[in-house]
Amino acid sequence: MTALNPGHNLNGEPYQRLPSRACMPRKEALLKRGQVLFRPTPKQAECLKLLSVCREVFFGGAAGGGKTYLMLAALTYWIKHKTFKALILRLEWSQIDHFHGIAESLFFPLGAVFHGTKRIWYFPSGAEIHYGIFAVSKHENKYRGAYYNIVCWDEFGDWSTLDYMQFMWTRIRYTVGEDGSKMPTMQFFTGNPGGVNHSRLRKRFKIPARPDKTQIIRVSDPKTKKSYLRAFVPSRLKDNPYLDPDYEERQRASGRHPAIIRAILEGRWDLSISGAFVELWDENKHMIDPFDIPDHWQVWRGIDDGYNPDPFVTVWLTQDPKSLRIFVIDEYTAYKALPHDISPEIQGKDARYMIRETQAGKKIHIRHPLAGVADNSLFVANNQSKGYGRGDQLNADGLNLTSVKKGPGSRIGRAQTLRTLLSIQKDGFPGIQFFRGRTPGLCESLPVLPADKLNPEDVDTNGPDHWYDALTYGIVGKPWTPVRLVNNVTR
Repeated sequence: MTALNPGHNLNGEPYQRLPSRACMPRKEALLKRGQVLFRPTPKQAECLKLLSVCREVFFGGAAGGGKTYLMLAALTYWIKHKTFKALILRLEWSQIDHFHGIAESLFFPLGAVFHGTKRIWYFPSGAEIHYGIFAVSKHENKYRGAYYNIVCWDEFGDWSTLDYMQFMWTRIRYTVGEDGSKMPTMQFFTGNPGGVNHSRLRKRFKIPARPDKTQIIRVSDPKTKKSYLRAFVPSRLKDNPYLDPDYEERQRASGRHPAIIRAILEGRWDLSISGAFVELWDENKHMIDPFDIPDHWQVWRGIDDGYNPDPFVTVWLTQDPKSLRIFVIDEYTAYKALPHDISPEIQGKDARYMIRETQAGKKIHIRHPLAGVADNSLFVANNQSKGYGRGDQLNADGLNLTSVKKGPGSRIGRAQTLRTLLSIQKDGFPGIQFFRGRTPGLCESLPVLPADKLNPEDVDTNGPDHWYDALTYGIVGKPWTPVRLVNNVTR
């Protein structure tokens, strides 16, 4: 097999960033076996050890931590075996060209040749490293019938779903090298905080807000009932001594919002590089300790419908009638929940704000039954519901729900309203605050909810927008109800 256009990018153009020795023919490249091509940092070495024992490894965090370089270099540990085969995936072919130069500097000196049409690296042993894209479900057809030992996902936060990763498990095969050594069967991920997959990745690998050490969890496969290891290795600037010494200074001088700079440089997962509200969010100002709601304040709900994989979300809101500041005081999240499951849960939380217990232990009803505003899809009937939507069934249980009004520009309007409320007001506090400990879904998702790439004024609907939708439905569609009951008299 001879190389097609060695030293060229995926569009067939000369690759100018590499020194000429990276484009040498195979015979001359083999003479450079004594050259040190890759010397891992301590953090990269820690990650390498996990590749042989973990089924999933995610090396993610700060930009400049050496993630992509490690991904490529790690694959060379098994290229001496002719049965070894790996696949590196991105969303678009143009994105692969971003790291193809690094691959050339590592693979050419090892005797590899690159087939430009097939986009495959062939090594002298017969091992192969493939490039591929996986952007839509129909791309599954590209990989049916293929097998790989390792599948790598570069910048996995950019994907909008975990479904493609789940499919690739069907393409991973166990093979044995000529010396009897076992080839790894695993998936390897790199990425920075941000992107539409941010929250899914954080949940899957149980990533803390500010990770400082490797996290390994044992997971049970629901189908085979066998357990396996899943690891997250934090990537940080200080762990990469080979980085340009001026890199951090240039990032800080870029003029971007300090929250985005912190996400880039510190690898913080409670923030997002691409977040729609990251420039406004400040947990020290937006999150507050719960307090007793005064009897004369109105309490209401906002609801976003979902079943699976999207959740059904309810948030409870109240408002100070003097300052007009909104407080988000509670939330309820359910997956695969039917109306008869949902109603008692919501009513149980409603009771917290409708009933007050006196010092003598007597329970006093202080509010009318709470009302709520919901996504209009909640009221859409289907064949199984006999003409009634889920919202109608919830209303039959006494939840007092109405449909939010939607129209041209209403999505942008909801986002702009929330931005206004998140902003600091004249009194030095934001226009909306969240009860700490009672609103985890909102406080985790809002700082990382990505903006729509095509319309930055809106949020990306592929992100974790269910808590956002419930919140903004409640804000823009606040229902009016009588507020207070004292001795059964409305005040």
